[in-house]
Amino acid sequence: MRFIALLLIVSTTAWGQYAYEADFSIPVRTVDDQLLAQPWAGGINAVQVNTLDINNDGVEDLILFDRTANKVLTYLVQNQQYNYAPAYETLFPNDLANFLLLRDFNGDGKKDIFTGNPFGIKVYLNNSSGDMLSWQHLLFQNSNVLLTTGFSGKTNIQLQADDVPTIADMDGDGDLDVLCMNFSGSGKIEYHKNVGTLNSPDFVRTTQSWGGLTECGCGAFAFNNTTCVSNGRIQHAGGKFLLALDVNADNQMDLIFSESECDQLYLFINEGTSENAVFTQAAIFPDNLKENGLYPIAFYEDLDFDNIKDLIISPGVFERSDDVTDFSQSLYFHKNMLSNNNPQFAASLNFLQNEMIDLGENACPAFFDYDGDGDDDLFIGVFGIQQDAVFRAALSLYENTGDQHPSFKFVTNDYANLSTYKLYNLKPQFTDINRDGITDLVFTATNQDGQTLLHYILNNSSTALSLQNTITETSFTVFFNENIHISDINNDGLPDALVGKANGAVEYWKNNGSAQLPSWQRESTAFLDIDQSFVRQNPSILISDTNNDAKQDLIIGLQDGTIQILSDFNTAVSFDNAEKELTFNPLSRQFEVRNFGGPVWTSSFSTTSQNYLVIGNHLGGLQLLKAKTPENNFSVFPNPASKNQSIFIESTTAGVVQIYSAQGQFISSANALKGTSELSFAMLSAGVYLLRFSGNGATITRRLIIY
Repeated sequence: MRFIALLLIVSTTAWGQYAYEADFSIPVRTVDDQLLAQPWAGGINAVQVNTLDINNDGVEDLILFDRTANKVLTYLVQNQQYNYAPAYETLFPNDLANFLLLRDFNGDGKKDIFTGNPFGIKVYLNNSSGDMLSWQHLLFQNSNVLLTTGFSGKTNIQLQADDVPTIADMDGDGDLDVLCMNFSGSGKIEYHKNVGTLNSPDFVRTTQSWGGLTECGCGAFAFNNTTCVSNGRIQHAGGKFLLALDVNADNQMDLIFSESECDQLYLFINEGTSENAVFTQAAIFPDNLKENGLYPIAFYEDLDFDNIKDLIISPGVFERSDDVTDFSQSLYFHKNMLSNNNPQFAASLNFLQNEMIDLGENACPAFFDYDGDGDDDLFIGVFGIQQDAVFRAALSLYENTGDQHPSFKFVTNDYANLSTYKLYNLKPQFTDINRDGITDLVFTATNQDGQTLLHYILNNSSTALSLQNTITETSFTVFFNENIHISDINNDGLPDALVGKANGAVEYWKNNGSAQLPSWQRESTAFLDIDQSFVRQNPSILISDTNNDAKQDLIIGLQDGTIQILSDFNTAVSFDNAEKELTFNPLSRQFEVRNFGGPVWTSSFSTTSQNYLVIGNHLGGLQLLKAKTPENNFSVFPNPASKNQSIFIESTTAGVVQIYSAQGQFISSANALKGTSELSFAMLSAGVYLLRFSGNGATITRRLIIY
């Protein structure tokens, strides 16, 4: 029988010059020598908490959605431990916004996505199979968002951007209903009852005043549909959080409530029924709540594997709106000591953040061998926390105590006593600012008057770091969130500056003075054509030889948490050729663009055998990437595969792929690039085939089964 087939590479994700993968192997220890369980998990600020089995092992994993970075964080449960697993994050829809609630909408046993949209609530059905998550956007009568029947027919359920609704079975009929705040600002709660079926949901707004409750202000409420007192406010001025659950075992839904301008959670005991609630008083909840700034929100999930749901509390904010919130300790776990419908919550415990490097927000890493032992130590600048009624930042130090295998140990959270200067928004860099052959500490920071300036401290030692000099404050100013990177751009021996602007551009400022008396003047408003961009706002900048080719590369960190690298920028004419798909995902076996928790700041270090990128982020943590070195390898998946199924090959070098029958009959061939490629076979019968890959002086054969 004669085989006729076409072997066609229809899509390719090639290995670029820069290829990285997440690395969790470098240990980090506390000052008392305790090993952090997952130091490179990247921090947490203000999260919504859900559970979902993301790897199909029958165990609910932990899914967090951080509002401040618009980012999903995925943790696998392994041996009743939560392990950060970023490979799953890009398997969620990329347009999640405002909130993420995972609930089983259609009763198929798989939790679906409810998320925010400018016009209401967007729903994604979970149609995953195996260990690969997959989602389908659900339309409601051709509407992108969930619809309800109001006074004048079908309409969307409009929410404020910072609202978090309740999605729960309120009437006990087996399907999900919706509680949300009235969008018009009445301070009242709407109940949208699902009168449809699991396969055909149909919502009807049955009341605009569920429970007869009106929110009037922080801790001030009106009951029984009465109006607020004269000094109260009947307005939806800020976000509202709603969580319905039964707290007293009467089989009726009670309510937990919070408001974005207030610092407490409130409990309302339902004296009526779940559908026709009656509230008459409010109580602060729980009574052992650890206050941590504005807008606490709560989630009810079993996180300690005892089949009893616990209470988890985190801020519900999009950004810092006060000087009190401590984002380094912003996720608290209250163990439920009794039952799901009659809970008793223990005192709060810090959850997850004590296992990682988390310094609050805006972690900016920089490396320098401070003790002169030949390896790079880790410094981290942060936005700041309140100390002695003053909001201030400091510089943390983690000493590299390893040899050819890095290992970091916490030394201090206030190196050189920088906190005494009452600065905040601190972003460090190590460079020779005065060109005396000694590396100095350079940083931008904001003073108590709100000015953000470039500062430096000269190093007194040529072999280590000795900062005995006072801070020199330059006249180089930028806006609050903008970034400065000092480097000799034009190779004249003087320190120039690149500035990441609020409008997304990168400006080049040439030093027309001297090393000792610099005078920076703007030469370009769009260095390498990096012009204004909404996505790039306040880009961070790093110049470093990241691949040991003796050429300087330009790394830009973006507002959306992604990074881009331009090789040998000194010979480039435009940043358009920068590489974006940098991080290898072992699940999809693709190189991807990843949100590391934006905005982000990048630094690099290396050992004799390995290059690393360390990415600091808005969440106050760090993520570690190691350069992925291509090996001469060739893999085929899925295998076996159906005759109508796409087949992928991953080749770590360029070469030629040939297909043969099991009897050795040649069928077809194609050139293969480095990376992952999709192969399309036409008119192949079921059977066993041989795929032979030739490249880089070697030949590898794999057996392929078609059924």
